[in-house]
Amino acid sequence: MSDSLQDVYANHLLRAGYGYPLRMPEPRSTLPDHYRDSGLQIGDVGTIDSVGQFDVLFNIYKRKDNEIHDRRGVPKNFGPTQQGDINPSDNAIPPRPIHSRGIERILESNKQSSVDYEFKSSAPAGAILILPHGAKSQQLSSPEQVREAATENALDWYEFAKKCYGVQRLDRSLYLITGFYKAPSWSLCAFSDLASATGTILARKDGNSYL
Repeated sequence: MSDSLQDVYANHLLRAGYGYPLRMPEPRSTLPDHYRDSGLQIGDVGTIDSVGQFDVLFNIYKRKDNEIHDRRGVPKNFGPTQQGDINPSDNAIPPRPIHSRGIERILESNKQSSVDYEFKSSAPAGAILILPHGAKSQQLSSPEQVREAATENALDWYEFAKKCYGVQRLDRSLYLITGFYKAPSWSLCAFSDLASATGTILARKDGNSYL
C-alpha cells in the first residue's frame, strides 16, 4: 500500500524542524467561527486524516461547556487543564521556501524569469512548502505539563475518539497540539514514486499563491 500524499508531505518535511506538517492546514468547516478564523489552537486534541487536515475532537484547556465541545462533547473524567506560559514569535519563519532533502533551489524570484522559483530534485519523493510572507508561531514554554495530562488521560481520550468515529479500533494516531506555526499564505507540493529520481519543479506566482 502506497503512502498518502499527507504521509509523503509530512515525512519529508519533518526534518526541517517545524513540527508535524499538515498538507491541508485550513480548519474544518464544522468548527466554531472563531476557530475557522484563527486556526488550530494549543491544547487541541484530534486526528489527522489522509489528506492532511486536523480534526479537532476537544481542547484540554477549554471548559466542558465551551462551544468547541458542543458537537461531540468531551471524554470521560474530563476536566480542563491549567494552561502554562506561551512563547509567541511574529517572525518564526522568514519568507522563503522550505524543502526536503534531495531538493535544491536553483532559481530565486526575479523579473527576468517567467517562474518565481525553480527546484532540482535528485530524489524519487519529496515535499516543498513556499511561505511568501513567512510564518508566526506560538509554543508552550513547558510541555511537561501536557505530557502529564496526556499520560493520565490517554485511555479516556482513546475511548472517546473511538466513540466519535463509531469504530471498535482507532486506525489513526491522536495528536495534542503544544505549539504551531501559522502563515497568511502558502503553497506546497508533495511527490513520490517518480519514474526518474531527477527532475525540475517550477513555481510561478499567481496572485497570492504559487502554481
